Amino acid sequence: MRKLFTYIMILMLFSWCQGQISACTTPVFQYALQRWHGDPYRISVSCKKGTASGAIRALRKLETISAITLSITGTRQATPRLIVKYPSESQIETVICSEPLSADAVKRISDSPIRRKIARKLLDGDAYVWLLLKCGDEKKDESAATLLEKELKKRSEFSFSIIPISRSDTSEKFLIQMLTGLNPTLKHHADEPIAFPMFGRARILLALVGEKITPKNIRGACDFMTGPCACEIKIMNPGVDMLMNIDWDASLSNSPQFVEQTLPPAELSVFRKATSQPKVKPKLQSRPQPKAMSADVSSGPIIVTVSAILLVIVLASVVIYRGKGR
Repeated sequence: MRKLFTYIMILMLFSWCQGQISACTTPVFQYALQRWHGDPYRISVSCKKGTASGAIRALRKLETISAITLSITGTRQATPRLIVKYPSESQIETVICSEPLSADAVKRISDSPIRRKIARKLLDGDAYVWLLLKCGDEKKDESAATLLEKELKKRSEFSFSIIPISRSDTSEKFLIQMLTGLNPTLKHHADEPIAFPMFGRARILLALVGEKITPKNIRGACDFMTGPCACEIKIMNPGVDMLMNIDWDASLSNSPQFVEQTLPPAELSVFRKATSQPKVKPKLQSRPQPKAMSADVSSGPIIVTVSAILLVIVLASVVIYRGKGR
């Protein structure tokens, strides 16, 4: 009888732990915007000592305002080299770009008009932004854009934006390299439009290529981004952060869309489309200090959950030990 009671207690504690783990009902896009800091891109430079001082200074400045890790090594090569890779958290080892180091190159990788627009839209209250990388075939591009707009308008309770990108836009060269490098196959689909849903602090959820841009896939992506944040740990959620030149925390604190309080549940999201209040654009700010890596979890629920799991393990051990003793 005592053993049965112990088993019942273990099952009850296990069920309670599951409830704690999935208790967060805040929308994913909202939780990500407020809590998930950008993963640092890996930037390495090889140059002779005393050369490319202007570009090096620009990189040092970028290091203080963007999520990057910078490594500089000496070399005998005459031409300094700049190499950019995705954050190690993404587990993508593809080199985004490798080119001669210059101040212009540093400027190109750190910022661009469309990336500034993305930040503005997300800070203004858009639940998600869809980037549409055009292929140049007018019929295909128009068809993809029309379908996206049609499906997204069905979710009228959420604000959204669709931003087209031309592959020939030289000012967005690094952005295009960043997008198409997410998967080795994407570079082989230059003849198809590709849609990239983004949320939070410019986190790319996935890529939909050509015929994969369907109502079902669009709904699936939107359901995830607007659904309850079942897992608060960032690394356990899908997506890859973009390299952005913005201090998200400072910009959010200046935004009327953001209030530093307990996050509301999904049905009370302050980011749902509002018709009664006009939007006030927050001022984008550069990050004054590089952010330390964060586990991106709410400590309270996690501590309680871990304690309960440990209790379950202890109880199970006691049962097994008593069983062996008999």
